[in-house]
This record gives sequence, structure tokens and C-alpha cells, in this order.
Amino acid sequence: MAMLHVEVNAKDVLQKLAQVEQLGKNFSDPLQQSGLYMLRSTDKVFRQQYGPNGEIWPNLKPATLKARAKGWNKSGGPGMMLLDTGRLRNSLSPRQNSEGIFRLETHSVEVGTNLKYANIHQFGGVTIHRAAGRTITLRRTKKNQVRFTSPNSKKYKKTYTKNVEWAEYRVRIPARPYLGITPANQKMVNQIFGIWMNKNLNENKAR
Repeated sequence: MAMLHVEVNAKDVLQKLAQVEQLGKNFSDPLQQSGLYMLRSTDKVFRQQYGPNGEIWPNLKPATLKARAKGWNKSGGPGMMLLDTGRLRNSLSPRQNSEGIFRLETHSVEVGTNLKYANIHQFGGVTIHRAAGRTITLRRTKKNQVRFTSPNSKKYKKTYTKNVEWAEYRVRIPARPYLGITPANQKMVNQIFGIWMNKNLNENKAR
């Protein structure tokens, strides 16, 4: 699960919001607007291919690019990161479902994704994969233990090929943060609340 929690932090806005709340108003409208705005901002991150604060994402490995070029048929091109299938990007939507998070509470809104692999792309880490029914090149380290090595490896001279029912291997995934709240985002959220707040206060005065 990867998620954003949007909140208002401007003191002058918070003080006036307390006044609006005393009028019996709830914050669902500005919270929903803020959540939708953050979803649009996050979608822009996928299109621009760098993090919310301008962090450059690590490039895809040559092997990944080669695999993409063979069967890739999505929009944007095979070199686009985090857009292999588009599932992660599309899960970040205003629909609360098994994949997407759009949780509107009394005083907060949360947007994000429930996809299992969302965190590994946001924060980076190591994934463990299992290969089944393959012929692989192995090198022996300790008794009854094997490790993967490249067939062209110069570091390990003793390698052998073996048919296995399955084998586990690790893949390191670099962090490519796509969720985040920038100072510009926070300013816009404050503006959304400020406009809504002033409208309600002015309407109350006019009565």
C-alpha cells in the first residue's frame, strides 16, 4: 500500500476553518477537491518520469529495455518507467476499490493504491522471484546451496548447467517515488480551503 495524506497547515486558514465548522459546515467539498488535485499532480509525475520533488528516476536496465521492446504495446514507449502495463498509474484514481484508495473522512482525505508492488517502486528494495522448469547456470558455494551466475562470468570459473523444478532469485528494484506532496501542492491545497472558507464566511455575513 502506498498512500498520501492531505492536510491543511496554514495557521490563518485553520483559524477561519474553525469558524466555518461552527456554522455546521463539513469539509467534504474542499477535501474532495484536494484529493482530486493530488491525483492529477501524481499523474503528471508518471508523464514527466521523475519524482514529485524533481528527483531523477534511475534509468531502466538494458535487459529490461530489451524485454520491453519485444512485446511492449502500451502508450508512451518501451523506455517509460512505471508504465509497463499502466496498472499502477491507473490504480491512482478517485474510485475506492480493491486497487485504488480514495478515502474521504471528516477532516482528511487519503489517496493512494493497494497494489502489492506499489511500495517497492515508491521506496525501492529487493524482490524474490521463483523460476520454474528452467535450465539455469549455477555455481556451488556451500553444500546443497547454489547461486545464479552469468554463463559469461569471469569471476566464477566453475559453473555448471542443471535442470531444476524451481529456483529463487533476487531482483533489486531502485526507488522511483511517484507519491509526494511538494510545497507547491501544499500551497494549492491551502488555496482550495481558503476559497471555500471565504465563500462560506461571506455567505453567512450576507444573511
